[in-house]
Amino acid sequence: MSQITKRALEASLKNMLLQKPLDKITINNIAKDCGINRMTFYYHFKDIYDLVEWSLC
Repeated sequence: MSQITKRALEASLKNMLLQKPLDKITINNIAKDCGINRMTFYYHFKDIYDLVEWSLC
């Protein structure tokens, strides 16, 4: 289940990057797009840059 959530967060971030720059994307935006709360995001990643780094590896 954890990998599914991480992949959903990754997909949401990539989709948002097509619409606006990284510095304009918030964790709340990503969480709402995935249908989760912000604390679930923080369970998996410490910040957006941590998600970006994980996505690139």
